[in-house]
Amino acid sequence: MKEKRYNWKIWFMIILFGSVLLLAARVVYMLAANQVVYESNLPVPFAMRLILCFMIILVCSTYAYTVVMLLWKVLKQNSVAFIFDNNGLHDPLIIVNVLAFVFTARIKYIPWSSVTYIDEENGNLYIRVKKSEITAGFFGRLLIWICGYHFNSYMLKEKLTSDDIKNIRSYISKNSKHINNK
Repeated sequence: MKEKRYNWKIWFMIILFGSVLLLAARVVYMLAANQVVYESNLPVPFAMRLILCFMIILVCSTYAYTVVMLLWKVLKQNSVAFIFDNNGLHDPLIIVNVLAFVFTARIKYIPWSSVTYIDEENGNLYIRVKKSEITAGFFGRLLIWICGYHFNSYMLKEKLTSDDIKNIRSYISKNSKHINNK
């Protein structure tokens, strides 16, 4: 069993998204209090303010959830990004950026037997899995089915070594039901 920890970049992301949330809260307050005007000093119509507030709150709700999940990983799990052993990958976090939205989901367990595809490029490992065979919530299954799982090498304190990659590849080749092991 080997664990990988997050580096300082996770704190940067927490501070960045937290700051954006504070600024967005200020903007929503200003819009709601009718403190925003056009260049000609005309007030912004109620419908426009409502639409802007809704859009800001919608986008920032994904940021708030991301901050909560990252803080949970740092404080509750001592910055452990994931743990891998000969059975599978335990407790990884998947973060996906789509336009202005940042979707985050916790995956409880990815067994090596569920891996359908593996790729490595410049020491960055990527896998695709059969979503019905992993332990995760609906949203986590959806994200990993669409995007696969990257082993977050840019956010790890110690990047995956060639031995780690070799071990993961051997675990997958021994256990995967979906990869042709010839």
